[in-house]
Amino acid sequence: MRKEALKHKKKKSRSLAVLLWFIIFAFVQVLIAYVYALSGANNITEILGKRNFWLLGGVVDGLIIIAYLMMYRIDAQNIALNENDLEDTEWLTTKKLKKMNEFTVSTWNDVEDHEDGIVIGAEKKGKDVEIITTKQLHALIVGTTGSGKTTGFVDQNISVLSKSQGKPSIVISDPKKELYEKHANQLLKEGYKISVLDLREPYSSARWNPMHVLIRRIRLVKELEKVESKDGKYFGTGEVFLSHRDLRARIQELKDEIFENAMDLVYTLCPVENHEQPNWEMGARNLIFGFVLALCEDCIKGVIEEKQLLLFNVYHNITKYCSEDTTALKAYLMEGRDEFSKVRGLVNTVLITSDKTLTSYLSEVNSYMQQLADDGILSLTSENDLDIVNMDESANAVFIIIPDERFTRHRFVTLFITQMYKELVEKANLNLRRHQTETAVLKRNTYFVLDEFGNLPKFENMEGMVTVARSRGIRFLFVLQSFSQLNVKYGRDVGDVIKTNCNVKIFIGTDDGDTRKEFSELCGQKKIKNFSVNTSIEHSASSSTGATNQPLITVGMLERLNGDEKGDAIVSVRGYEPIWTKFTPSYKLAHIYFPEGKADLSKREAVLFEKADYVFDIYKEQLESEEEKIRDKGLDDLEEMEQEDERKEQERATHIRELRAKWESIVNDIEQKLRKLVIYLDGRDSRVVLAAKLENKATLLYTLMDNYSQSTAERMMGMADYISSRLLLLDKIQKEADQEKGG
Repeated sequence: MRKEALKHKKKKSRSLAVLLWFIIFAFVQVLIAYVYALSGANNITEILGKRNFWLLGGVVDGLIIIAYLMMYRIDAQNIALNENDLEDTEWLTTKKLKKMNEFTVSTWNDVEDHEDGIVIGAEKKGKDVEIITTKQLHALIVGTTGSGKTTGFVDQNISVLSKSQGKPSIVISDPKKELYEKHANQLLKEGYKISVLDLREPYSSARWNPMHVLIRRIRLVKELEKVESKDGKYFGTGEVFLSHRDLRARIQELKDEIFENAMDLVYTLCPVENHEQPNWEMGARNLIFGFVLALCEDCIKGVIEEKQLLLFNVYHNITKYCSEDTTALKAYLMEGRDEFSKVRGLVNTVLITSDKTLTSYLSEVNSYMQQLADDGILSLTSENDLDIVNMDESANAVFIIIPDERFTRHRFVTLFITQMYKELVEKANLNLRRHQTETAVLKRNTYFVLDEFGNLPKFENMEGMVTVARSRGIRFLFVLQSFSQLNVKYGRDVGDVIKTNCNVKIFIGTDDGDTRKEFSELCGQKKIKNFSVNTSIEHSASSSTGATNQPLITVGMLERLNGDEKGDAIVSVRGYEPIWTKFTPSYKLAHIYFPEGKADLSKREAVLFEKADYVFDIYKEQLESEEEKIRDKGLDDLEEMEQEDERKEQERATHIRELRAKWESIVNDIEQKLRKLVIYLDGRDSRVVLAAKLENKATLLYTLMDNYSQSTAERMMGMADYISSRLLLLDKIQKEADQEKGG
């Protein structure tokens, strides 16, 4: 069909060309006749009879034909280019961008008149800054260390977003706390509420209870269970239910959300890493999951206070009662539960098994619990200062300070972002249910600016998060060192889903060849003209024209991008030709981006976690429950009470022996691991480390690290961290033993 149309078009063009040439020749002859008339010819017959009239006409017509042929020859290359099917990509210019609805080109002074969007260019022009933003969702920024991604992308996005008309909320991962230092004061001036989740200095951080997402839903369940009918309707939690069935359905929805959020919490903190033999880790994880779910059930019943629903009490009870004798743990998790409780199904695999198998499971459970032996984390998670539910009600900026030297705390960053995302999605759904928005969307957008995203622990279902976020007003800006970093962390399939959902891809610089190649292909190809001349003795000269493709930007050009001079960015936006933009480094425009100066980094007042005010002990709870039963039944038999006291004393003695055995086991384990480590050390250092007191070994290893290679130093650091965590556990065991003796 297309060939027939082209054939018809060419035939029509030839007919028009013949007609045009006839008109040109006739016009030339008329023009010459007019000249002759001006020179004195009396009539047309006299003019046509002149020999020079026809000679001059022929010469002029010949010159016109020669000129046309030359022009046709010169234009042959363009004809070849236009008539082939080769790709021909060009850079989008600022002039073209201004005409497109998907992009906004403005200056810094009028940013506040425009809606928020992802900044893809910010170049100083004169005394102002030209800002280019796009409404597209999600961005993936490739920038290796030293490429200028912070000063050439992150700073500009935070500043422009905070100044824009929409005043979106912003969640910022800040490994070095430099983003908080630069932007906090200006954000405050723009009307933002600033929160800092500081995992480097947790005692001075805003506190965040990961179990608050459970507490919030537990409150709603308890409130809805008390709702009574008024005129056949049920009013509660800001919602109206037309029937009792609708009310019960909403309560069940909330209980399902409690289950899902508890699972997210445990699965994020306790990932399965041994994929060859996952059963042990999966069983251990389900035991912890079941325990968290049991706490939630008891909180709904009023057995445990809301303030006691903490990671501290998960750690306290599991480490205390997850020993060879699991009687207390079994009693708490399996006795007196509702017939339809999901707790039993989760914990059965571990608690109802042989002693040998149980030991293997409990070893994994205690291994997971070691990350909660960090008192700083227990303090940070002891209360909830962050209102992540209502982020869309006012402008909020949350800085997450990530200690790159404390990898054990990174999982809490992943958990915090996952919880915040799910709470925002739920808030968007709630806005629709309450008829506050026309669709399930946030009242103001929320941007997650995740610097060093590839170094964070893996997010469960990140591919689902980026997909759902698109329609809820949530946007992710992932800053990576390379595409390969994404594939290694999530696998190629999931990595491709994440990349596909990022409509904006920005290249600033990377050392990864595969990433440069992929980005070069992403930018497309341009047409290149070919013109060749062939000569020989036998034949006259001949020429040929044509076209080939060449990458719009080559791998080599991408490799050299942002070398000495920083600020270049190659931008690919889905559905549009690529854009070569400029980001004037933020430090050159500090008076524009950071006019309020740097924030004070001095520590805020430290808040200590008084464990005694929050502790919930499942064994003591069981004892109190038994005592209450005795009082209710009027069983005041003195002999029976004495027997009970004797039994408790025996249990106390048994517990002390178990604690002593546990102490010795930990010390022996440390010594065994040390003996494996010292083979990498010099003879003198080996003897010193082995001879040092247990409480001094970790400090000694930290001190000696600088004398060894990186691999040995990493082993020493890992051992020192391990000893430090075990010392905390030994201290806990000692205190527990002293408490038992005193009791």
